[in-house]
Amino acid sequence: MKVLFFIPARGGSKGIVDKNLQLIGGESLTERAVKFMCDAGFKESTVLSSDSDKILQIGQAKGVLSDKRSRALSADTTTTAATVKEFLESGRGSYSLGQDDWVIIVEPTSPFRRLETLSAVLMSIESAEFDSVFTVYKSSSVEWVAGKTSWSRKDHVDGRLSRRQTRPAKYYECGVFYATKVKNITSEAIMGKKCNCITVDNTEALDINSPLDLEVCRTVFNQSNET
Repeated sequence: MKVLFFIPARGGSKGIVDKNLQLIGGESLTERAVKFMCDAGFKESTVLSSDSDKILQIGQAKGVLSDKRSRALSADTTTTAATVKEFLESGRGSYSLGQDDWVIIVEPTSPFRRLETLSAVLMSIESAEFDSVFTVYKSSSVEWVAGKTSWSRKDHVDGRLSRRQTRPAKYYECGVFYATKVKNITSEAIMGKKCNCITVDNTEALDINSPLDLEVCRTVFNQSNET
């Protein structure tokens, strides 16, 4: 069984200019993702995909395969799944993955991923029980649904509105790792039919999708590194 780690880091972004080059702790988001994979011992099986030469130079400096994606695969509407699929079908990098081999997507916008989480993902893969593995975080948030004339809560337990202490846990997907077998990858999706989820804490789950997210992550980093 082979595993390929895929870092998608296009140059453009609507929400944050040069998002994947933004700094946290003196390192760009792309640098943090590439460095994580190198430090974990997976440099030879990691691909950095981008349309930006500046981003690709980060991978080249670390000795990671840096793949220049086409403009057609760099639009705001392009899915990560489509980018992964095109790379696998192109033969670039000569990885020769089979349908039951795995791709793990490593989003630069999740700056606080941990080695123990990667180990848990790899253990799930090695168990041969699942065909896709995702990271999630736990929340006790109350969900509301808009109806035609009014709103309603979705946290009923045995016909009663629940308190936070008794409310069933909800789990939300985050971008720390997305792992799937090659056979599941289409241009629109990567999810298989038998999924496992690895729960991470709220700090590791932080994703950067807006300027506020970026400032929150910078604050978290600075506070955790105060002497």
